[in-house]
Amino acid sequence: MKINLYRLFAGVIPIIAVIILSLNTYHLPNTSDGTNDHFSASNVQLDIKIIANEPHSIEHPLERDVVRDYLYKRLKSFGDSVDYYFYDSLPFSNKGFIDIGNLFAVYEPEGKTPDSYVLLMAHMDSRFANNVKGKTVYSYGAADDGYGIGVILELLRVVQTFQDQWKHGVKILFTDSEEYGLYGISKAFNEDNQIFENVSLILNFEARGVKGPAILFETSPGNNNIIELYKKARIPVAYSLTSAVYNLLPNYTDFTVVKDNLPGMNFSVIDDLNFYHTDKDNFDNISTRSIQHYGEQVQPMLKEFLLNENYSNPAFFKSKANKVYFTMPAVGLIQLPETTYLIVISFLLAIFILFTLFYIIQSKVRIVNIFKMILHNLFLVLFTSSLAFLFAKLLAQWNGLEYQVVNLAYVEYEYFHIAIFLVLSSLLYISILLSKTRKGVKLMEMEASAIILLFTIAIAMHIFMGDSVLFFVPLAFGIVSYCIKLFTSNPFFPIVSIIFILLFAITLFYLLAVALTIGSLFIINALILLYLSVLTPLSLFYLKPTD
Repeated sequence: MKINLYRLFAGVIPIIAVIILSLNTYHLPNTSDGTNDHFSASNVQLDIKIIANEPHSIEHPLERDVVRDYLYKRLKSFGDSVDYYFYDSLPFSNKGFIDIGNLFAVYEPEGKTPDSYVLLMAHMDSRFANNVKGKTVYSYGAADDGYGIGVILELLRVVQTFQDQWKHGVKILFTDSEEYGLYGISKAFNEDNQIFENVSLILNFEARGVKGPAILFETSPGNNNIIELYKKARIPVAYSLTSAVYNLLPNYTDFTVVKDNLPGMNFSVIDDLNFYHTDKDNFDNISTRSIQHYGEQVQPMLKEFLLNENYSNPAFFKSKANKVYFTMPAVGLIQLPETTYLIVISFLLAIFILFTLFYIIQSKVRIVNIFKMILHNLFLVLFTSSLAFLFAKLLAQWNGLEYQVVNLAYVEYEYFHIAIFLVLSSLLYISILLSKTRKGVKLMEMEASAIILLFTIAIAMHIFMGDSVLFFVPLAFGIVSYCIKLFTSNPFFPIVSIIFILLFAITLFYLLAVALTIGSLFIINALILLYLSVLTPLSLFYLKPTD
C-alpha cells in the first residue's frame, strides 16, 4: 500500500498534540492562592503536616488520640456542634481488642434547622502494619486519608464564607478504623442513626496512591440526579465504568457500608500504588496539584447544593435511573441516560448491519474475509495477552512477590516494563495487520471485523457488568467512518475519528494501568489491541483513502 507522505506529516502533528494533551497533567490545576472564597491546597498542607507527623493506625492509640483531638479542635473552630463517638472492645485479629472513636460535626444555616444535609466523610486512621518485601512498614497517612481529612476542612472553610446564604446544612463524619474492618463507619451506621438523618448526599474522600487526578470512581446505584449535580464540577474526571469494575474488586471504603442506602459519590487519587499503605505515604510525597483537584471538583457542587432550594427534599438524589458517563481531555464530561445510551448503541448497530449488507451486495466486502479477520484478531489478542500474563508473573517472581491480577505493587520499574511490552505488542499487531492488506484483505473488511468484535465484547460487558462505555467511543467513530466510506473517500473524518478515539483512550488506559497494576498487563494489552483493530484501518483510510 502506497502511503501519502503529505497526509502522514499532516496527520502526525494533531495526533502528537492529542497524545501530549492526554498524557500531560492537564487535569491537575495549580494550587490556588487561598483567597477567602476559593479552595487552596496550600491550606490543606498545613493540616496534613500535623496529621501525618507520625503513623496513627489502630496499633498506635496514643498517636491516633493526638490526631483525633487535633481534628476536634479544627472542627470546633468552625462551630460548636462537634462530638466524639466512642466504641470499645472491638476485636483486632488475634491481638485482642481495640477502642475506636469517630468525630461528628453539624453546621447549619444561620437561624434555621434545615430539612436536608450533605455529609462529608473521610477516615482518620492510617494503615496498620504492612509487609513490603519482608519488611514491616507503617503508613503516615498523608494521602490515605490525610487528603480526605484536609480537603473536607478546607471545603468547610470555603463554604462558611457564604453561610448566611445556605439553604441546607453540612454534616462531617471523620471515621476511625476504616483500614481495619470498616469499624468506625459500621458502628456509626448501625448504632447512631441520627448522624445520617436527613442526609441527602454523601461525599466520601479517599486516596489509593499519592498523585494523579482525583477521580469520581464510584457512585451509589441510581446515579441519575447525582451526575446532574456532578456536571457542576470543574475539571471533572469520571467514568461510569469504574463503578462497575470496583464492584467486582475486593476493595472497600467507608462508602461501601452506606452506598446502598444513601446516595453519594466516592473520590480518590489512584497513582502510585507503590506508595499506598507504606512509609512512603508521608508528607514529603504529597501532591498539592492532586489535592487542589479534589477541591476544584467538589467546591462548585457544594455551593450548588447549599444555595439551591431544589435540594430541600432529603430523597432528591434517590433514583432508579442511571447515567452512563465519561470524560475526555479538552471536551469534559459526557453523560447520557442509560436508556438513551442503549438506544444510541442499538441505532449504531442497526446502521452498521445495514451498511455491511449493502457493501456485501456491492462486492465491496466479502463476509468470509470479515470472519477470517475476526478469528485472526482474536488469535493475536489471546496470544499476546498470554505472553503478557507470563511476563507479569515472571516479573513478580523476580521481585520476590506473589503474583496478583490486581494490586501487584512494588515491582521495580513497573511502568517501564508495561510501556515496553505494550509498544512491542502493538508494533507486532500493526505489522501483521499491514501484511494482511498486502495479501488482499480490504480495509473495509478489516474495520468491519473490528467493529463486530468490539460490539460482541461490549454487549457481554453490559450484560455481566452493567456498563460498556469502554468501547462506546471507538465503536461510534469507527461505525460512522465505516458508513461514510459509501459516499466519500475524503480522509477528513478518519483523522477526526482517530483524534477523538485517542483523546478518550490514552487517559483511560493510563488510569487502568495505575489502578489495575502490572498484574493486569494481559487485560490492558487486550484492550489496546482491540482499540488498534479499529484505529489501524482508520489510519490507513486516512493515509490512502481509496480501498
